[in-house]
Amino acid sequence: MHRHYLHILIITVLTLSGLTAIAEEPTTFTLKGVRSQRDYGPFAFRHGAMLKLESGLFKINMMQDNKAFTLVDTLGDVSYGVYELVLGRMIDIGDVLFTINRIMVPPPPNAGTQGTPSMFDDTELAIELALVNQVSYNWEINGASGGDDVVNRRQVAIKGRKGLFTMQIGLVTAAEWDHTIAGDGATFEQAELSNGSGWFAGAGLKVPVLDKGRWRATLQGEAFYRSEELSLEYGAWEIQSITSVTDTNAITNVVTVIENRRFNDHEDDVTLTETLIALGAELSYNAPYYFFYAGLRALPWSETALDAVISSDDKRYELTFERKDPVMAYGGIGLNIRGVKAYVEVQGGGETAVNTGISRAF
Repeated sequence: MHRHYLHILIITVLTLSGLTAIAEEPTTFTLKGVRSQRDYGPFAFRHGAMLKLESGLFKINMMQDNKAFTLVDTLGDVSYGVYELVLGRMIDIGDVLFTINRIMVPPPPNAGTQGTPSMFDDTELAIELALVNQVSYNWEINGASGGDDVVNRRQVAIKGRKGLFTMQIGLVTAAEWDHTIAGDGATFEQAELSNGSGWFAGAGLKVPVLDKGRWRATLQGEAFYRSEELSLEYGAWEIQSITSVTDTNAITNVVTVIENRRFNDHEDDVTLTETLIALGAELSYNAPYYFFYAGLRALPWSETALDAVISSDDKRYELTFERKDPVMAYGGIGLNIRGVKAYVEVQGGGETAVNTGISRAF
């Protein structure tokens, strides 16, 4: 199983690294290093175009007027400018001076208009593997509690971001429960949920509230849904038949009712569903070759349900579930190598997790 995950990670790295955006734009330009006297370009003058210079790899960020622009360091997310595309203009990019020494504009029939920049232009994809995922639940049957039980899950997810919008979808490959409620013997005994698997999905927003140099702060919210198929095992008494015996004498009639009961073992397939609303805040720092971040996440609303009941002596007992702690804190650190990020994240609180993943921004 772990070898399969490793293959997925390797394939994803190669796929993400090989993706490039190639587009022809009507206006191009070249740069010359002031000190090195080296020529660079031609480069397309459009939003998102890449400039490979002696000072690094930069991305053009067009302003609203489609004339002025800034340059963003792809390794450190540091912005330079505002600049204008003017022949002979000297600009400082990554602490290195360049001059715009050539601008090529095609004839009007072939000329196009520059795309209007938008906050929804940028996209990021990631694949994430949960090395550890533990959630504390309290579950009860007819007033009998299973206690503060921890569920251990193994899962893998694909995550994405398009501008402000975020999404994730993944598989729970194994859920280790090992929880038992002893029961009272008169109704049921040894109720136990055994291992299962399932899927989950989420969608939300991630809104920047501070973007200063290498520091960035965001507020985020997400709606999350999980479904897991489990096995419920328990033992219970069942009435097989009822026999009435009448004893008649000279004075009275005595009627005796005899219940014929049998103890049976049951195993039912059940589905556990969980719906969450999460709100949080995150602070991150992005350097050219590394980054780190930390944040808080809370669950103002959650609902956990199990579509199962325990039957005993023609009575039915519902199972109830509840998350124990709705607040989590997390932090992560990673490397940025040629635009591909690899990271490790640790989370504690109501959900304990250790996640590792790779991502690529476009």
